[in-house]
Amino acid sequence: MSEIRAQLDKIVKALTGEGYAAELQAARQAYYAVTGEIFEDDASFEMRMITFLEWFVFDRPLARGVVPIRAYLEDHAADLSPEEREMTEALLRQHHGLYRAKKVKPPVLHLKDLWDGRLIRVEAGDTAQSFHADDLLDARLVSWKEKTFLTEGILFHPAGALDYLQAELKALRKGGAGGPTEALFFRLAAMLLKYDRYRNIKTELIYKNAPEVPPGGRADKD
Repeated sequence: MSEIRAQLDKIVKALTGEGYAAELQAARQAYYAVTGEIFEDDASFEMRMITFLEWFVFDRPLARGVVPIRAYLEDHAADLSPEEREMTEALLRQHHGLYRAKKVKPPVLHLKDLWDGRLIRVEAGDTAQSFHADDLLDARLVSWKEKTFLTEGILFHPAGALDYLQAELKALRKGGAGGPTEALFFRLAAMLLKYDRYRNIKTELIYKNAPEVPPGGRADKD
């Protein structure tokens, strides 16, 4: 896992350099416009920065028409060792999904994909100790050398959101979607930010189709 994480860190560093400043700024504005503006004193600030950067690297097309990690692979192909290229290609095939932890046995997690019910063995290393059975995750999985790993960007939704998640996924399947959509991930990220800020509001009042608190809203602090 340390190797694949190190390669991703290297890629993120390259893709957030000076040559990508304008694209990165535009992406940041677009991302926080739909997921909610994040502030440095938010408990989730650091993780939200990570999830934004992973969205930028994996999902948001550049002006040239390809996602940043594809651009990195094209631009640096001649400089990558065979193993670095293999890891980058594995990262390019990452899978963004919604999961429920079924079994936690560090350093291994057994996750259930809420989309299709598959059970997935994940090599989580020391971070497995921070997971609990029934945790709900918005996460990205990467398979490399016949093992599956988590990227660093993980959002934990409250247990009370399970019914909402399942209903949304069921509606997408009925509508013919091939998996969870970007719009759903954005909506869930915005809901989680509200949940983190407004703990006095019941989960089911936040995880619904018409959330009442605006994405950029903040709770008054004592």
